Amino acid sequence: MFIFHIYLDTKNKKMAVQMTHGVIFLLAIFTILNIYMVMQRYNNNHQNENNLESTKRSIIKDSTDLQQNILQINDIQKRLQRLETKSDFDRSLKEINNKTETLIERLVKTIWRPTNENKNTTYGTHRNLNIDDGDLEWLDRDGAKDLANYGDGSCPINRNREAWQKMLRYWITLAKKYNIRYFLTAGSLLGAWRDEEVIPYDQDMDIRIHIDDFDKFYPLRQRKFVWESYDDWDMHFYFVRDWRLPYDLRRRYSCKGKLVPDYEGQCSFVDPNARLIYRNWHLDLYAYTTYTDVVKFIPHSADWEYRKDEIFPLTRCNFMGIETRCPQKPVAIFKNLYNAPFKPSKICANKTFVKV
Repeated sequence: MFIFHIYLDTKNKKMAVQMTHGVIFLLAIFTILNIYMVMQRYNNNHQNENNLESTKRSIIKDSTDLQQNILQINDIQKRLQRLETKSDFDRSLKEINNKTETLIERLVKTIWRPTNENKNTTYGTHRNLNIDDGDLEWLDRDGAKDLANYGDGSCPINRNREAWQKMLRYWITLAKKYNIRYFLTAGSLLGAWRDEEVIPYDQDMDIRIHIDDFDKFYPLRQRKFVWESYDDWDMHFYFVRDWRLPYDLRRRYSCKGKLVPDYEGQCSFVDPNARLIYRNWHLDLYAYTTYTDVVKFIPHSADWEYRKDEIFPLTRCNFMGIETRCPQKPVAIFKNLYNAPFKPSKICANKTFVKV
């Protein structure tokens, strides 16, 4: 029994030792697992913190981008509002211009009605002053002797001369066709009186037309031009839209029909009343009217009134080799425009015109 008991004790001790080792092993494994799980949780938490920080930075960036987008959207909305406002303004301005033009045309029709030759006009009694060409005398140029000395003769002729010849011939054809009363005035008249030639340094041609005759060729007007459409023989009339109104009330329009504040090309004029345009050249058309005993140049002041016998009957005169019409006593006009004795204001010296 004793031996058996010892055997059992020895066996139990071995089992106890084995069990103890097993428990220790299990505890070690459990501890390692716990440590692994703790480390895993730590890593996960650290990763989550990094992700959170990254997410936070991303949110901040997205928020900044959103704010910038909102600012851009607001800016675009403001621009659209400005465009709508400008568009509304342009439409309103166009409507106002159209209404203004309609009112002006009504006013014009009311005040400036064309009259028959033997009726009173707005400016006074008007008689038919046309005389058959065969009855006209030639312009008296005796007082113009020695007044056409333009210097040493080294300067070229006026480069506009050829174009002005075409325009003058075209104008005379129209005047005959529509029975328009006209005569040369200002620098053109002075050139015809001096030596029957254009003044070498002149920049335009000037013609006076009876106020009633403007209505005869007013339908020929062109309010919008496209310069590229011109060819060598195209002539275009362009009227001041408010040509019957006083000078200060007239508006300027470009050759394309756009309202402009200042002079902008050949079409944006307010004086003269109309203009015949040929490519880059023009012929200015001014108005005149008649009272019982006087002739008045429009739209200027009383200084531009002349006795009727100073203007009529008209005379035949040559200008650039073309027969045309001149006033009876041009010196009366020159006295209002130039200083006597009406010598050239520039003379040629060494191929250049210089002021006297």
